[in-house]
Amino acid sequence: SSVKYCLDTTEIGSTIVSIKNLCPQSINDNVTYTYDSQTHCLDFYGFKAFGTDTACIVICGSNGFCDTTTIIVHVVKNAYPDTLYFDVEEGSSLKYCFDPNLIGGEISSIVNICPQQSGDNAAYFYLSTDTCVTIVGILSGGPDTACFVVCNNNGFCDTITLITNVYKADENVMYDTLLVNFKDSICFDISGFDPATVSIVNTCPGLSGEFVGFVVNETTACVIYTGLDIGTDTACITITDGNNNSLVTTIIVTVIPPSPDLIVDQIQVDSIKTYCLDLSELGGNLVLMSNICPEKNTGNISYTTDLNTGCVTVTGLVPGTDTLCFVF
Repeated sequence: SSVKYCLDTTEIGSTIVSIKNLCPQSINDNVTYTYDSQTHCLDFYGFKAFGTDTACIVICGSNGFCDTTTIIVHVVKNAYPDTLYFDVEEGSSLKYCFDPNLIGGEISSIVNICPQQSGDNAAYFYLSTDTCVTIVGILSGGPDTACFVVCNNNGFCDTITLITNVYKADENVMYDTLLVNFKDSICFDISGFDPATVSIVNTCPGLSGEFVGFVVNETTACVIYTGLDIGTDTACITITDGNNNSLVTTIIVTVIPPSPDLIVDQIQVDSIKTYCLDLSELGGNLVLMSNICPEKNTGNISYTTDLNTGCVTVTGLVPGTDTLCFVF
């Protein structure tokens, strides 16, 4: 990924005639950068994760005045997807361990920052110095969530959301989770059924359609389901043939919201940074980017949005802290 930094040329007082990096030896294999002479902005591209490079940029004007800016870039990588999903049987447990190699250093701490979102169906047990979490299925019927901030000994932290669906063991019941506007499918083995008379029907259509749309494809013996809204719906799939063979399977699908992202960063006065939102959990084209907490933007920054790229460009105005809460 990349980040843009625009140099402050107002103090030069004349046309920029040269730009030079005085410490090229401090640029190793972690980043590379390009310079736009029209905007006086540098685009830094993360090349190798978990490292720090430095650029000492000197710009000079036609009046002979020069200014030096030191830019230190820490390159990290997204060690995990934003969200991990687990299925655990009621009364059972599983252990998930965070990989220190993907965090970029020895794990120094883990903490669940949303404990109020779990405990009804699933419980998450851990010590702050652990690298593993034990997930216990308490009660079937719904998912519970944990939001773990995992930090390494180099000071890098990453947030991973764990969503656990708790189910009762039953070979005739299938559970799944889905995002809104996303699709998935379950296919059945009907090799023991008479192909001339086999029938596949959802016998409880009244239990679905609000949160999940189920479509039966008798040709492929698959059930395709689509997330419509946040909630849980059920399909009762009955497979029969003329020889009195039958198979009844219940499919319970829970549609969950996309996991929230948190970006914490610093920006200097008169500098510009661009942040591109994660659209991977958005099932469809981006049509809206709206800041729903405008009262938290108190004038320390200004920003613009780009619907074509899903990016937000922020300009530092005066010292202070502002917050943007984007729904897209």
